[in-house]
Amino acid sequence: MRYQRRDATGGPFWEKIRAEMRNGEALCENVAKGDSDHISTLLELDIYETDKRKALGIAVQKKRGRILEKLLQHGIKPDIYIGDTTPLHMAVEGGSRKITGILLEGGADRAAKDSHGQTAEEKARANGKNRLAKFIADFMPAEETRKYKLGNKLNSAIYWNRKIKAFELIQQGANVNIKNAFNLAPLHRVAADTSGWEHIAELLLEKGADIDAHTNDGSTALHFAAQSKNIDIAMVLLKAGADKTIRDNGGRLALDYTSPNSDLARLLQPDPAPEDTTTTKIKEQNEWLRIDEHTIAHIETMPALQRQITSLFNFESAERREISLNLATKAEAIATTSFEYISPAALETAAQHFEKIAGQKPPAYSTKLGTMRTYTLKPRPQAKGAHNET
Repeated sequence: MRYQRRDATGGPFWEKIRAEMRNGEALCENVAKGDSDHISTLLELDIYETDKRKALGIAVQKKRGRILEKLLQHGIKPDIYIGDTTPLHMAVEGGSRKITGILLEGGADRAAKDSHGQTAEEKARANGKNRLAKFIADFMPAEETRKYKLGNKLNSAIYWNRKIKAFELIQQGANVNIKNAFNLAPLHRVAADTSGWEHIAELLLEKGADIDAHTNDGSTALHFAAQSKNIDIAMVLLKAGADKTIRDNGGRLALDYTSPNSDLARLLQPDPAPEDTTTTKIKEQNEWLRIDEHTIAHIETMPALQRQITSLFNFESAERREISLNLATKAEAIATTSFEYISPAALETAAQHFEKIAGQKPPAYSTKLGTMRTYTLKPRPQAKGAHNET
């Protein structure tokens, strides 16, 4: 029986490899010749990434603008390294502003460095191509350019008090952080107006306007709202998180531009500093109060939450009533729990304080299961001997 020798490079796998190599060679050949008719078709075939990068390099060197655009549109990244350089550096070497622009529009990284540690801009300046270097430094992609132009129109619309036009421009994608020579942004402009721009201010913030952006003199939108006495804009800004502690270059807060005792001045008052619970300790006599012969109360205040919590321990009825009082609304939530649900440590502490305050041990209390009842937002009763609010 005669055996045939099997070809090690036969079969579907190797045929696929050879096809990819042929496709890559054809792509590079068409790019070099400037034949753009078959480029798109070839890019749909299986091609090695190395051949795609090689084709991109050839397009840059040969200054094939249309073909370069096609290669980038098919997903070939412009930030690849070809040897020790990038396509952007190659474009600078060739001195082509057009090819440089196509690469930048395609997302080429201006910060990428070649083997000499130079960016493309630095390479251009080193080779005396200052205009090309400035072009790279100032380049703005088409979409950013569109937003920039819309941003200029937005500033004009605000200046001429055209609110509907301003709304349309923001919705179309205008750059909401565009600034003039004085670093004045659209949000500063609407805050400086006397009234009627609060909805535009909300939209600007929704689209990413920098709420605490500074002008050349250090003013923020909140400073402008204070100077124009526009309380509606000030409320919008504060609701969105504007920082009222920022001072301008003259050391003034937004508050300093308001009339004393005005609503706007009260709105811009600094927030009280949160209590330092690590150093502040409520005195024992204020923590525990005797309500009657069977009841004591433990009181804890949390300024950061603006809530006051009171635990009433009634040893006769074997109940603990917790009251969470909202100091701002004067409403309270009440939950009544039997001693069955109180930790032994808390109950023991309460009993010890009862004995200390009353001079005797608390009445015997039951440990039978109780019921839990919850009442929300009840008017706070003015009980005799109740703890005074602070």
